[in-house]
Amino acid sequence: MFWEQTCLKMIRQIFIWSQLAISIVDSSYLHGAHICGPLVCHDGDVNKFNFNIGVKYNYNYNLIVDTMFDVASKNSSTLNINITFSLEFNSQCEAVLKISDAVILEGYYDSSEDPSLMFFELLSANPLRFYFDDGKIGEVCPHKNDSNWVVNFKKGILSSLQNTMARLDLGHYLVETDINGKCITEYKLKEVKGTSLILSKVKDIFSCTDRAQLNSFIPTSNYVFQNRNHKWTPLESNHSCVQYVDHKVVMKVVCQERHSFLPIYNQKDGATTMLRYEIELIDEESLASYEIEENKELGSVTQRESLLYNHKSNFETVGGELEESTKLITSLCHLNSEEFQPDSAEVFNKLIHQARYLPYLSLVELFNRSDTLCASGRKHMLDALPHLRSSAAVSLMAELLVHNTLPLSIAKEFLFTISFHSRPHESTISSVNALLLNPIKGLESNILLAISSLVHFFCKFSPNCEKNHDVIQILRHFEKIIENRYQYGEELQKVMYGLKAIGNAGVYTPGILSKLQECIQNPGLPLDLQVVAIEAQRRFPCEVGREFLLNLFINQTYNSQLRISAYLQIMRCPSYYVITGVKKALEKEEVNQVGSFVWSHLQNQKKSSMPSRIEIQAMLQDQELKKKFDNDFRQFSRNYEQSFYLNDYGLGGFVEYNIIFSHVSYIPVTINANISVSVFGELVNIAEVTINIQGFEYYMEKLFWNSGIFSKASIDKILRLFRSVTTNLKEQVDRLPNPVIENFINPKVSMSLKLFGNEVKYVEKIGIENVNSAFNILNPLTIVKSFLSGQELDVVRSFMFIDVRYVAPLSIGFPLVMDAVGTTTVKFNLAGFFNITAFTTDGHLNIDAKLKPSMAMNTLGSMGVDAFLAGTSIKLHNKLFTSTALEGKLNMKGYKLLTLMLDLPMKKSEIFSMENQLEVMNGTEIIPLSGITPGILEDHVCNFPLLDDVLGLQLCTQYLLPNSTMLLESPMLIFTSPIKVRIFLDKSDPSIKKYKFEYKMVELENKTLISVEFDTPEATVERSLKAAVFMDNSSQNYSLIFQSAINQIKAEGKYLNTPQDKSLHFVLDINGQKHIDIALGLKKMEVKHGYMYEPKLLFQINNKRVADLSGFYKWVEKSNVSQCEVNLSFKTNRFVANINGYVSINDVSIYTIMKTEYQFEEKKGETNYLRVELNLANRSNLHMDKYMGLFSIISSAYPQINCGSSVN
Repeated sequence: MFWEQTCLKMIRQIFIWSQLAISIVDSSYLHGAHICGPLVCHDGDVNKFNFNIGVKYNYNYNLIVDTMFDVASKNSSTLNINITFSLEFNSQCEAVLKISDAVILEGYYDSSEDPSLMFFELLSANPLRFYFDDGKIGEVCPHKNDSNWVVNFKKGILSSLQNTMARLDLGHYLVETDINGKCITEYKLKEVKGTSLILSKVKDIFSCTDRAQLNSFIPTSNYVFQNRNHKWTPLESNHSCVQYVDHKVVMKVVCQERHSFLPIYNQKDGATTMLRYEIELIDEESLASYEIEENKELGSVTQRESLLYNHKSNFETVGGELEESTKLITSLCHLNSEEFQPDSAEVFNKLIHQARYLPYLSLVELFNRSDTLCASGRKHMLDALPHLRSSAAVSLMAELLVHNTLPLSIAKEFLFTISFHSRPHESTISSVNALLLNPIKGLESNILLAISSLVHFFCKFSPNCEKNHDVIQILRHFEKIIENRYQYGEELQKVMYGLKAIGNAGVYTPGILSKLQECIQNPGLPLDLQVVAIEAQRRFPCEVGREFLLNLFINQTYNSQLRISAYLQIMRCPSYYVITGVKKALEKEEVNQVGSFVWSHLQNQKKSSMPSRIEIQAMLQDQELKKKFDNDFRQFSRNYEQSFYLNDYGLGGFVEYNIIFSHVSYIPVTINANISVSVFGELVNIAEVTINIQGFEYYMEKLFWNSGIFSKASIDKILRLFRSVTTNLKEQVDRLPNPVIENFINPKVSMSLKLFGNEVKYVEKIGIENVNSAFNILNPLTIVKSFLSGQELDVVRSFMFIDVRYVAPLSIGFPLVMDAVGTTTVKFNLAGFFNITAFTTDGHLNIDAKLKPSMAMNTLGSMGVDAFLAGTSIKLHNKLFTSTALEGKLNMKGYKLLTLMLDLPMKKSEIFSMENQLEVMNGTEIIPLSGITPGILEDHVCNFPLLDDVLGLQLCTQYLLPNSTMLLESPMLIFTSPIKVRIFLDKSDPSIKKYKFEYKMVELENKTLISVEFDTPEATVERSLKAAVFMDNSSQNYSLIFQSAINQIKAEGKYLNTPQDKSLHFVLDINGQKHIDIALGLKKMEVKHGYMYEPKLLFQINNKRVADLSGFYKWVEKSNVSQCEVNLSFKTNRFVANINGYVSINDVSIYTIMKTEYQFEEKKGETNYLRVELNLANRSNLHMDKYMGLFSIISSAYPQINCGSSVN
């Protein structure tokens, strides 16, 4: 009886509270099943607008869009559409938009047929109901069969008609929601003409949020920084409208809009899209009775949306061209069957974008058909599949993986691609679920991580995904894996992978959550397993497990690593409650490792430049943190961060790393590094690496303990005599057991890698042998040895390296799309052989290698408006190409022989080729632009004739460049005009097959011959070059002979170095004629009381004397008297001179007389002289100092300088 009364009481309370809740809920939030908008329409006393019920308001809508590289240019891609639509009001607040006519007058489209008919059929198929709140469009209710682009276009019409002013006669400034996003909008009463009010409406596009979207395979997290109505954009945009209102009816709307790509925007030039459209009321007519009934019978509302642009793509619903994709694979076969072609990357790009739209069955047919097209057809398809980024492609890859017919490398690539498929369908989840049941041996961990990442993306965009049958099965599989947490060895490693997979998925069940908490609290499990169990909650909703982790962090009895890991998890979603709890725990903290880490982490949060840290910085602003945990970073756990953010450009970079120590080790047990960047208001977590280290203390001790390399004992061994402890006593202490070293566990290293937030790799190595083998893979010597073992590396791959799309809605409801797509085809052949045994034993080296690298890169940047069946588009197309080849053999025997044979197999080697083209799309035509700057420079040059003469090669340059002097007011160089730069090496003599370089040294008794030779064997034109050096050590004669196909050069040299004779003689002979003869020498002969020296200089060119020096000078000493006699003769072609003289030096006097006789060639028979005399004497005695001097100069040619002087 008691329980019945209790239950009745609870039911009564629930009923009362539910009735109370319903009564206080605003009726505007309640919707009827057949009504678009709230049940109750707010009809004010004075309305701004008054559209009559039962009246059809017919409007004409004309829009023109121009996309161009240069606004002053006539070459633009144009879209012109004319629409007729009507507004029909069922009530004061509910209306219907119907399109009665639609024509594409001009635009770019792919098919040869006019798309206007289909365009009209799709737009007019279903009306659009909307809620009209006195000018404000609060809600639209599209038909379930309408495509997303149709609804967006109709939203654009309604956005132009929307007016959210409080009063039409007063200006209004607010944040308005429409097709452009949530934007700051300013209304003004511009003019009054009779009964018409002319209103201006200006939007600050830069302030818009919920607007643009960056689509890429890279997962991003958007954020708003500084202002909730501020998000950085690469576009410089403006938007303005004029609304004409008469008798409370919108009569006319005229709007203009412009968007320029910011990096190339400069005054008037750049990639720009401009649009102008006009909506005008044609007439008003009463609705017929059947039309009123049709509006009443529109049925129940199945969808309710705001005016915001819906970015959901029609990507999956569009059928692709199977036959066109087949042709593209055939083209790739032809391009790769011959020499490497520069168009390979471009065709591969077309294949990706064509096959991307194929449904699953068509894609399977294309894959099966590819094997029959050509030998390499299947390979091209396997290269393209990872880049299609469609659910059909993921399903096909999953099916191929289930059949286990792929090479291991391709299987890994497919799994990596599946990890980053950001928009999976339910069918995709179902297809990969089969992969869990049939895992590939050796790839179990890759499969777990890939599928868990895919589940994360599916649940990110699918509410209540945990109710999906396939997701439930996948989660049960993960839960089953972690049930084996009490196992050891490989089974325990599988548990680690299961925990990592749960962390990737970010979806939980009560069973998973309870098992994670059991794992964390169980002290009998390995510590690293407990830490990973905490990290497995990294993507769970913030409130899930928060209280449990907070209590774990506060409890100081737990291991410090567990507590730090729990702290990092709860700080993912900081709240005032969490911050307060952390601060109180920090005040009572007694564990230095935890306190040091938390203190440093909070300090870095306060100083961070990361935009996502603004919220926590506000919460920490008034918090004072004690500095008692500002400990030594060398032994205490800490958090570090380096960050910057450029607000003007919306760009930033952030590096955060954690170093965590354990109380039982002086080596960090965990090192974590995280790199993130901020671009366009999107936060990209590029990579996160976590390394865990255990049990390496023993090996560190081996380096520093006792007799280790860096031990103190080794360093202080010499100083031991001066220490107080005796050597014997020290040795006895060293022999005692060391419990610290002897109790360390087996070495263990684990590495975890996250890319863009998804865990993609986890590796664990236990035991020193396994650790060494893992690091040996990265040993450069091992890599080089593997290459030079004779193994050939042949790589032919095509891949897409960039695929980014920036989508911003225009006010007309069509998206402005900017694409950046890049594909590359690489053909790389490398082989080598190295006889390392012979080299190490006798110094003989034989290397045989060939290298053939080729690469074609194709990038395409575009800007355009996508109207689904038509549009505008301008493109910047860039091609880069290189293709070379080199083969060679090297034979070396010590230092006495070196032979190098080189070959250029290709007649023309494309060293570098780059070309870009500006293109405008109009109709079905692609119009290449010649450029927007005059004075284009174009040339083709082949220089270096010496290269042609010696090697038979021509180095050529071909270029087409804009005139740089005209670029001051122009955008970036690549957007001004076509550019072409090409550098290539051409064989002018095709008969050359090889180039031979040989060095040889022959040693005989006292003689050495060194020769160097270059030759082109088998060539029709003789191009040999030979050089030889002969050295005779006994006679000190040296000879150099250089011989080419045209000339023979012989250089001989003799060098003599004895105490009596020092001389050098050099002769250069060219083609048997002596061109240079140089002789230098100095002889020394002993005479009575002294020496006589005979210098010699002879310099001749082509047997003609340039300079000649001969003669002697004699120096003798006797009885404290030194005498020198000089007799020298110096001759040139135009001058002859003889120098005669005498010098005498004793203790009291110096006397010299010198006479130089000279004669010039043009004055034969006329001899002149210059005579110089000097006499200095000391005639001092005991009573007097006396000095005498005499100096005179006499010149026969210049008597005016004759002079004489004496001093006494």
